[in-house]
Amino acid sequence: QIVYRWATNWLRFISAALREGVPPILFVDLGRLSPAWRGLRQPHAVVLSGGDGRQAWINDPARTGGPVRVGLSKLMDALLPGEPLAVLLRCDARLFDESRPERCPERGEE
Repeated sequence: QIVYRWATNWLRFISAALREGVPPILFVDLGRLSPAWRGLRQPHAVVLSGGDGRQAWINDPARTGGPVRVGLSKLMDALLPGEPLAVLLRCDARLFDESRPERCPERGEE
């Protein structure tokens, strides 16, 4: 599912996804998010793993060591304009064949 900034209920989608264990993938400008990239426009994707209303925890594939805490306003400023706000990847049980060993996590299987 793609969530756009102009969708009036985007915050509800993001919050519900986090509660369901579906971490949203956010599209950001790395130059606005990280001091090491300041001044360079660099589209990047990070995974939102949580937050408390003032801060957000993101997992950045370019960094090791788990979630990084960032100010929520800084994260919002770094979102790419004109691009989707987030992508939510959910498991679709209809795509899984019961005879295969892989299972859909949303069905409570591993």
